[in-house]
Amino acid sequence: MNKTAAIQAIISATSTAQPVVFTTDATCRIAQVVEDRPNHFYLTASIGLAGSLGIGIALETRRPTVIVDSYSNLVRNPVGLITAGTLVDLPLIHIVLDDGLYGSGHTSPPPSDRADVLALARASGYSDVSTTTQLDKFSNLVRGKLAHCQSPVLVRAVLTHPDSPMPYPSDSDPAIHASRFHAHLSIPENRSAAA
Repeated sequence: MNKTAAIQAIISATSTAQPVVFTTDATCRIAQVVEDRPNHFYLTASIGLAGSLGIGIALETRRPTVIVDSYSNLVRNPVGLITAGTLVDLPLIHIVLDDGLYGSGHTSPPPSDRADVLALARASGYSDVSTTTQLDKFSNLVRGKLAHCQSPVLVRAVLTHPDSPMPYPSDSDPAIHASRFHAHLSIPENRSAAA
């Protein structure tokens, strides 16, 4: 599986009633090109903060919230794992796309052999931690976790294939997307559909 296939699987598994936060750089660009939805929040230029934003959304809305993070962003700021783990009834699915690279330029090897985000999630109190390299298993994991999301869980997708270059979306204005996301979360039908 590559990043594009993983993101396609996530978008296919989620409904428009479920908030989905995409981390910076290629992740949010790919998501916007695959399918731009009003329940998607594209976190541009805020490295390491996807977890914090997703936790806040899940706390406020009390609906299953999906964070689509990258390994390199998560290890820069793992405080979200610790915070979410203490909130035992937080409906949160934290997905970590691990491509074995570190940094937005993908020029440095990752500290994977030293920074075990799965162990940190378990130690922080996440109710379930899973990892896979297989696209079909990943898709089933995401769907299963969404169907029964009552506490923080982490799903790690190990990406073993490269992505083709992705075009930039035609509309990449963060202010417009943030306003659209907020308005979408405020619609009463979306609140009841997520309950």
